[in-house]
Amino acid sequence: MTLTATTLLAVGGVPVQAKLALTLTLLHHLHATGRATLLIDNGDMPLPLEQLPPLVRRVRLTGGCVCCTLAGRLIPLVAAAPAATVLLLVSARAEPALLAHLLGTLQHPCRRVASVALLDAATRTRHPHLAEQYQLYADLLLEPPYAPEPVLAWLGGGG
Repeated sequence: MTLTATTLLAVGGVPVQAKLALTLTLLHHLHATGRATLLIDNGDMPLPLEQLPPLVRRVRLTGGCVCCTLAGRLIPLVAAAPAATVLLLVSARAEPALLAHLLGTLQHPCRRVASVALLDAATRTRHPHLAEQYQLYADLLLEPPYAPEPVLAWLGGGG
């Protein structure tokens, strides 16, 4: 039996609209490059279905945070994902340390795992502890204008 390599990328942070925009950019890029993609949507607002590229499968996880109350549903979803790429849109409620721990449990020799955090000035000012956590635990940290190129480079095979 041949195991297929998969990629898991979690997109988190407080700026909701920026997370949605980045996730859509990534989904359209993955679609354009022919990569089968599963979107696990635990975002603060669901991505509008009409904006998703064709053939992107979406699973909406509601009723809690993927780091704790929904971790039991997330882990089997990722483990059984038929797609080459899994994008996880994370709620702003997610604690960066808990998310890093969860992503660590999803590490596997056949799976690349990373997280990207969007960090804005409001988060730095109003929630400095949270900003420090994002800086400590995120694999990729994006600040305004949230250019997708570092994430696209990671998805392209770098990492």
